[in-house]
Amino acid sequence: MLVDLADHHEFYRFGNKRLAPYSGKVAISGQRVRGLVTMSSLILLVIGVIVAMSGSGARARVQHLADQAGYASTRTVAASGATYAALATRSVRLLEQDFYNGTGLWHMCLPAICNTKNRDWGADALTNLLYFRWMTSHDPSVVPIMTRLAQTAPMWAPHAPASSDSVMWDAVADMRMYQVTGSKLALAKAEAAVRWLGTVPGLGSGACPAADYQWPY
Repeated sequence: MLVDLADHHEFYRFGNKRLAPYSGKVAISGQRVRGLVTMSSLILLVIGVIVAMSGSGARARVQHLADQAGYASTRTVAASGATYAALATRSVRLLEQDFYNGTGLWHMCLPAICNTKNRDWGADALTNLLYFRWMTSHDPSVVPIMTRLAQTAPMWAPHAPASSDSVMWDAVADMRMYQVTGSKLALAKAEAAVRWLGTVPGLGSGACPAADYQWPY
């Protein structure tokens, strides 16, 4: 299903399900996207095997196909009248106006709100996207949101029950907040998250103690 988005506050349907809006001409069926990703991975795997077993002529042909695919993608964007910068701005506004709840938390689902939080990889990934936006364009709209996120981010106390990956995701997001805002609170939360690792017995054990388990073992 392809949609041409005129108003990002409008929602679309796929079967009986209401779907969150996204940028123009994007396939928004989750099953279709997953299928395409799986098929693309298989194709890339086959190409990799062919290239590994073939000579320079095959490598040149594969490179030509890759170049053609990139050219076609660029032509599609140009034909739509959009630029990559405009599409990026559109996506960031979706984050700021729909996924961000206005009080320092992220909605994990739209349009139905299944969960709203500011911890773990789902929320932290959205925070990281805002950081990338600020890093590439210094968009001023990012700063107040990051400032508020720094206030609501968890301060991990020693021995607190959690998985190691969740806390480390938070540490990275906290550092992104600090890089954008200079917030000492965000920096303190990042440091507390890293210190947390050393307070939970059983994370760094087993045959490879240098690699922490997700949960104490």
